[in-house]
Amino acid sequence: MKKITIIILFTTLALTTFSQSSLTKGAKSEYKYFGIKVGIINNFSLPLNENNNVLIKSPKGDLLKNYNIIPFTYTPGASFGIVYNFDFQNDKSGIVLGAEFSNFGFSNSYRSIELNYVVKEQIRVYSVGIPIYLKIGNNVYKNQFYGTFGMQYNIYFMPQSFQKSNWNEQLYIGSIDKQASRSSSVSVIAGVNYNVYFIKMQLLSSNFVSKDFSTVIEEGTIKPYQHLNITNNLYITAGVNIPFTRWLTARNWTAEKIRRFFKRAN
Repeated sequence: MKKITIIILFTTLALTTFSQSSLTKGAKSEYKYFGIKVGIINNFSLPLNENNNVLIKSPKGDLLKNYNIIPFTYTPGASFGIVYNFDFQNDKSGIVLGAEFSNFGFSNSYRSIELNYVVKEQIRVYSVGIPIYLKIGNNVYKNQFYGTFGMQYNIYFMPQSFQKSNWNEQLYIGSIDKQASRSSSVSVIAGVNYNVYFIKMQLLSSNFVSKDFSTVIEEGTIKPYQHLNITNNLYITAGVNIPFTRWLTARNWTAEKIRRFFKRAN
């Protein structure tokens, strides 16, 4: 763990020096800088809507599901992003562009109506996001304290279902039908940044699994995902936002000495 921390520190400081010396020059350089954002994604979902077409494939055959087992489900995920900050010289606002790689999802817990069979399911997806947002605050650069609001375009790939039952400890992993999954969506994002910490709320305009998808089984045509609700589209991310600028190293003399070493070498 200590070695990883040292590697991250040296990489951050090297990129800070490169960002300041190679990409921008002069006093205005402090208003344009790269940053990295690493976060934990959190999804809290309310119980699902009713869908009598969805069954549990139990040892006793196909059984109807009952969704109201617990008040809500929690599903974690992770994200890593690179952002570029364009701070306005009034130091009260700015624009941020970026690229973000994420893995997130939502959970369902089911219990059969007839017998005590339980299935826990996670539906997950990988995403490449392109955020653009406005940041507003007072002394944005000096304090790194501001609110954010904007949009993000999300490109999805590899949607999967992870299922585990109380009659079989084996984890089942299956791919979601391509026709049932969406390739992209737009989300509204809002949040707060304080120092090197941030929290972001993201609401997807549509789920990465389509509620309108229908398939034909022996009993007829069904919509297996029509029971999803809006809370499956809401994600809250908390993490660190590290700016590659003199602001970072000015708060630690050891870090500043390392930055100067890279600057001389450059």
